[in-house]
This record gives sequence, structure tokens and C-alpha cells, in this order.
Amino acid sequence: GRSCQGFTHILNNLFIKNHWALGLIEEVMNGVEYRPAGVCPHQCWSETNVIHPAIEGMIGWNPDAMKHTAFLSPRFPIHWDTVEVRNLRVGSTYIHFSMERSNTETRFHLDKTGRGKITLRFAPEFPAGMMIDRITVDQRSVQLPQNVLRGHGSRPLLIRLDRPVDVRIEHCGGVGAVPLMPRPRPGQTSKGYRILAEHLDDGVYRLHLEGRQGTTHPVRIRCFGVGVERVEGARIIRRDDGGMITLHAVFPHSNTPIVRHTVVVHLDGNRSLNVTGRTT
Repeated sequence: GRSCQGFTHILNNLFIKNHWALGLIEEVMNGVEYRPAGVCPHQCWSETNVIHPAIEGMIGWNPDAMKHTAFLSPRFPIHWDTVEVRNLRVGSTYIHFSMERSNTETRFHLDKTGRGKITLRFAPEFPAGMMIDRITVDQRSVQLPQNVLRGHGSRPLLIRLDRPVDVRIEHCGGVGAVPLMPRPRPGQTSKGYRILAEHLDDGVYRLHLEGRQGTTHPVRIRCFGVGVERVEGARIIRRDDGGMITLHAVFPHSNTPIVRHTVVVHLDGNRSLNVTGRTT
């Protein structure tokens, strides 16, 4: 259920291929500096640990060719508004889909190539606090999820994919953190921070961070059609029309090199923010 951290891990592994043994991903990395630990530069399982979590985790693809079914549960980063995915295979059939997202609506277009009919169990991720007002499949209303667990609705949509299908989700509210995307150079030590967890209770969004004491960092969150009343543990330095907010977080001075810090964001009481559960 930690899609924000999962996306950062995918990128961390992916960027290793740009250094040292080009195109390959080292088996073991040093824990202090960004450099190999001298074990083996070419490990098949290390390299598959980039594409596998992207397909199974971020795209959320789990096919069952024997039963002509597939589970599709995409967890795309909160700052991605357009995505296209093609050639997800189940048996001799290939599934394609795209997503378009705004502050008030998310649309999925699903299609296939190849013979046969596929039944999709479709369960996209919802940001914390997002209220789903209406879901339609090809303009026909379907039952709304009763609650959200780890970002997914309690019941996936069952879609008989024998032709192109459009899924439209009307929503309001919702908040989440933009994943970190560090790009270290060989030999550097970590000077950034980590997003440990995020959760929302009664219109108060808490973002738990860990970083070096005495440092400052920009932290980005996205609010879907909901305002911010005030922030504790950081200050707002930029907003944009798409709901993206950049915060300036200060990690307190301490006798220990690494400290934990919580940014508390008080939202404007939109009705959606008292409904859904945690993302942790």
C-alpha cells in the first residue's frame, strides 16, 4: 500500500544502470556512499527488480490466462495526470489502457487485441481523503466502493473486456505526497530525506519524514480540489492551479545525525476528507 515509496525504490534501482557496468544493475550497493560494494555487477534478479515492481506493483497487473481473467490495480504517482500502458499479456490477448486525471475526474480507456474475452477486476488507487461521487462504465452508473483500504476500493469493478470500455470516476477532495526522485552521482553520500508514511484524519494530513538534522528540503504534495488552511513544521513556498503545493520543510537540529520530522497540513474541511482511511 505504499505506492509513493514504491515509486522511489523503482527509480533508485533503475538509475544504477547509468553508472559503472552500463546497462546492468549491481547486486549489492554500499550503504554509505553511492557506489557498488564490489560483489557482482551482473545479476539477473537485480535487473528484473526494476521492471517487475513497475508491472506488478505500479501498473498492478496480475493475469490468469487459464481463467481468462486479470487483476488490474494501477497505483500511479500522484503528479502523473496522463499515462498510457500497452501490451499487457494474458494468454493470447493483449490489454491496453490509458488514464487521464484532473482534480475532479479520472478517466480510463481500456481496450484489447487478440481473440477471446477477458474479465478484468479493476481497482485503481484513490488518494487519501478522496470521495468518489460517481463511477460509470460506458456511461452506465455502477455501485460505489463502500470504503478504501490501502488506497483501493473494497470491491473491484468487474469489466467484461470484449470491446473498448471507458471508465469515468467523478471525485472530490484527496491529498498525497509526490514521490522523491533523487539522482545521486557516484561517490556521493545521502543528503536528502525520506518519506516514511502519510495519513489523514479528520481533515488533518500528516507527512512523516526522516532526514539529516539541521537541513531544509522542498516537499511537494498535491491536493485535489481542496484548500490548505495552515501548515505546521513547514511553510508554503509555491502553489499552482493543478493543486500542487511546494512546502519548505526544516529538519530540527539534534545530537543525532538523522532525525524524524512531521509536517502537519490542515485542510479546509471539504466533506470528502472525513471519509477515507489511511495510506500507511
